Amino acid sequence: MASAPGPGETPGTGRTGRRSPPPATPDQTEATDAVCNSPVWIEVLSLEELRHRLSPASMAATHRLDFHQITLITGGRGVVRHRRPRGRPGKPLHLARPAGLGVDGWQLEEPSRHRIGSLLDALADEYGQSSAHDDSPALLRHLLAALLIHVARLPRPPTLEPAADGGRTGFARFLDELERDFTRSRSVRDSAARLGYFPRTLTRMSLQATGKSAKAVIDGRVSLEAMRLLAHTDRPVAAIADDLGFSEPTNFVKFFTALAGTTPGAFREAEGHVVTG
Repeated sequence: MASAPGPGETPGTGRTGRRSPPPATPDQTEATDAVCNSPVWIEVLSLEELRHRLSPASMAATHRLDFHQITLITGGRGVVRHRRPRGRPGKPLHLARPAGLGVDGWQLEEPSRHRIGSLLDALADEYGQSSAHDDSPALLRHLLAALLIHVARLPRPPTLEPAADGGRTGFARFLDELERDFTRSRSVRDSAARLGYFPRTLTRMSLQATGKSAKAVIDGRVSLEAMRLLAHTDRPVAAIADDLGFSEPTNFVKFFTALAGTTPGAFREAEGHVVTG
């Protein structure tokens, strides 16, 4: 499914696998039910197939996923907006996580490109004939497991690297905590206390992982959410300020202007999103 191309962009092509199916069209109901009634939910389709299913307006709309999505882009170009751009021309692979938790991307080289592309093709083939075989759910599960193992073997972003003892890094735990609480507190001290660290320890881990302080990471996450809400919703600036935990709209305006270099209203206008009424 990936992001719909913006104005003037060449539509991308490729295969998408995702782990939670939307409502099926009548001609796909039988195949979808065969998968949905199994312990694993998965849907595999090309961007072209998705275009035939959805209206142009729905394709162009901004989507916030509530499922995991793996997309292999085999042609064209596109943009992931309000998130650090990833990928170069070629065949990038994108893994989108639910609820705005991020998009990881890789520029695939051989033999990974061939292996992952072949597994997605095999998933698509089996998914297309799943209604004809009682054992298709089991095969789909195994093919998906193989695909995820190959993705897990790709070079990983620093925030996802396992700790030396095989556990999760402290910084990864910090990011999880940040996703839960960034609308309630922007304090490094609060985050550190909830994780059982001293603030300076959290800052040191953040600097090692990203080159940014823990405070900069927190503020960056709040700013990112503000950009999304300004660009893709009709909520007034005062309501967005309240959503993000600011006691006064003026405090939010100062915060956003300092990080984005422009006011919330000017940012929204530059994004072509004008709230009327």
